[in-house]
Amino acid sequence: MLSQLKSWFYPVFAGVLLVSGLVFVLYFTLQPKTLPKIKPSGFKNELELAGAIHQRLQLEIQQNRIFFIGVSDADSSQAQVLLEFLKSFQQIHPEIQQYLFDAEIYQKMQRVPAFQEMNFQILSYSMPQQVQDFFATFSSQANAAIQNGKGGVLVVLPTLQVTTRFEEGVVSSLFREIKVDSFPVMSILFANYFVATDQKVQRDLTTPSASMESSGPNIPCHTSEKDQAGTGDLGCLIMRLSRVNERKLLKYKNLSGFMDQISSKEYLMVIKNGSNNSLM
Repeated sequence: MLSQLKSWFYPVFAGVLLVSGLVFVLYFTLQPKTLPKIKPSGFKNELELAGAIHQRLQLEIQQNRIFFIGVSDADSSQAQVLLEFLKSFQQIHPEIQQYLFDAEIYQKMQRVPAFQEMNFQILSYSMPQQVQDFFATFSSQANAAIQNGKGGVLVVLPTLQVTTRFEEGVVSSLFREIKVDSFPVMSILFANYFVATDQKVQRDLTTPSASMESSGPNIPCHTSEKDQAGTGDLGCLIMRLSRVNERKLLKYKNLSGFMDQISSKEYLMVIKNGSNNSLM
């Protein structure tokens, strides 16, 4: 009897291992490919990081006139990076005078004295409650930029509203209505570095704990059965890229990060804060 059990147990066990290994390999090899734009690097400060973004995306920024910026954590270095980015952006596109801000992000940016001193018009919107109003204003600015070849608009929203990997987001809705490849639009997403050391933690938690290394609040990485909000695609991508670049960032004690192009019009900047990089 025992010999009969062994005769079928080992082949079945080997088959289970083979199938499990195949599923694991397929899951990771079939993930959407991304294109590195800024290799894992350390930065002296947020000004240098913003300068690296401008330098690497110089051609794209010059060619486009409709810009979406995604901020996932306005209480971190992301806010200062955004501020420095906008200062340089004004020099490249002085013709753009319309800057549309999500209300909550705008309120937090108001705490930064240098932000209050900037001399462009800002319209504050509460998203997604006022999506229709936002689209009405944005569409008029975007159409004007397309028709006369001048002007344009820059929109700052929560990262989830900007990524095409969140189907309910503002940009996903917009991109379904236009021919994206021929439209002078681009998106830059800011996100916190996020590496979980525990398999359960990395799928169930969105805030830092003892079982993860993170630079602040995270976009959740839920599996498909738990991803009722539809945020898992971007959240798991951020975590996967953070894990891939983890060792390369270990040597940087302060501000560091990397950027990947995650779609034809979309760039993800993952920022790892040092111990003294909290802005507010």
